[in-house]
Amino acid sequence: MPDMGMMVSKNHVEAGVSIAAAFVVLFSAMVNPLVSAGIAFAFLFVLGLYLALFRS
Repeated sequence: MPDMGMMVSKNHVEAGVSIAAAFVVLFSAMVNPLVSAGIAFAFLFVLGLYLALFRS
């Protein structure tokens, strides 16, 4: 049976990273939309790798 404390901790980490990425993309969109799109893609790619490698 999975440890519920560890599962909650992983969800908090994912939520925090997602919120931080959203704010970075939001504020970078004010500077340059192309940079914002690149940052969003990079964050989603890293989050996908994290989920693929560390979630089982």
